[in-house]
Amino acid sequence: MSRTDIYSGGIAGLASIVVGHPFDTIKIHLQTEPHKYKTTYKAIKIILKEHGVKGFFRGVLPPGIGQIIISSLFFGIYSKLLVLSRQLLNHKKSKLTSTYLAGQMTGIFLSFIISPLDLIKSKIQTGLYNTNKDCINSIVKNTGIKGLFSGFTSTCFREALRFGAYFSSYDYIRAKSGDSLYAIINAGGFAGAISWLVSYPIDVIKTKLQSLPVYPNPGNDQYKGIKDCVKQTYRAEGLNGFFKGVFVCCFRSYPVNAIFFLSYEVSKMIFKSYQFTSQI
Repeated sequence: MSRTDIYSGGIAGLASIVVGHPFDTIKIHLQTEPHKYKTTYKAIKIILKEHGVKGFFRGVLPPGIGQIIISSLFFGIYSKLLVLSRQLLNHKKSKLTSTYLAGQMTGIFLSFIISPLDLIKSKIQTGLYNTNKDCINSIVKNTGIKGLFSGFTSTCFREALRFGAYFSSYDYIRAKSGDSLYAIINAGGFAGAISWLVSYPIDVIKTKLQSLPVYPNPGNDQYKGIKDCVKQTYRAEGLNGFFKGVFVCCFRSYPVNAIFFLSYEVSKMIFKSYQFTSQI
């Protein structure tokens, strides 16, 4: 894993969290409180009225730190797993299949970091806790360390689908459009939107599960697991319930991922120009 990948990925992660977190806050509210936040416009108005502009950045610290760490590892891990996936497939499948498999494995690997950070972020964004410390202490006190991995299975499913679609669509679009800055922006933006569209129904389930209050007795939970959450969501909201907030999510994904890939590629070029490419 090169220093170029690590530092370029970290810069890209920082840029994307600054742009994307306000949209993510809106998405969380639309998914968890659909009766209060009926539309994107209404969600923006209510958040501004109740919390002001800073309300859009509630819970930004865990995903902010996590995004920088994850992005620093992101491309290095993916490149290693891409080599492995090509070996597993014996080069018999298309390059796109290898890319998709490597993306899925990357998503599963990173879920060990993403899941607890998403859990804390979801609980703070929905107003269950005011600080990261209070949130972590409450979870650990009531459910132990394992409680920080509540929703881990649904996170793995989401990340496998999302990163598989993410890398394969980015490579496909880049192959068709070239190496210009516009091509990077366009490929990154569409890859982000496509990856979220594919994985969104699972993201809804994950968010609902992770946004539940922490109880001393797990049996008091509103949902008994993924299957029960799917049933209750469909019963209460129909198929639309699995796509609540999808518009704001995909709308957010284009600029966030365009900036993510542009920051990564430009940083990488700058580091390489200074021959900052040693391995760690």
